Amino acid sequence: MTPTPVCIHLVHGESTSRLQMLPDTGADVTVIGMRHLQMLHIPLSSLQPLPSTTMLTADGSVMTPAVGCFYATLRLHGKSCTAKIQVHEGIQTPLLSYGHCMELAIISPAFPKPLLEVKHVNRCTEMTLPSTTSPSAARAHFLREFSDMLLSKADLK
Repeated sequence: MTPTPVCIHLVHGESTSRLQMLPDTGADVTVIGMRHLQMLHIPLSSLQPLPSTTMLTADGSVMTPAVGCFYATLRLHGKSCTAKIQVHEGIQTPLLSYGHCMELAIISPAFPKPLLEVKHVNRCTEMTLPSTTSPSAARAHFLREFSDMLLSKADLK
């Protein structure tokens, strides 16, 4: 289910603006696009540089490098937080990070944290299989290695 955008009051300097942002509990950072930066009347020259790091999107593709970032106060229903907001080209919908969703009470404290690192373990790569050329030798090997999981015709009677 796609979350519904929420209307966030964004305070930067002396001005307050409203911005529809999509809560993204899988996001590590809060991001907006260049168009949103212009709507907020924040000059490009006032952005702070960010270190060049590779960031991935939800589908695993590489995100365009950040143009820069700025700090603002985000407010929603009496809750507020200070946010570092990254500006990226090509962002169509502003995204609110998991941390900011928590601070603004959009999600419950019981909401599970996203996995920050996934380690894939493939036991098959650790096993060395003997080099066999005959089907009967391969069959014998599998029956020996996996006897606890394989059934024979006799087991079915």
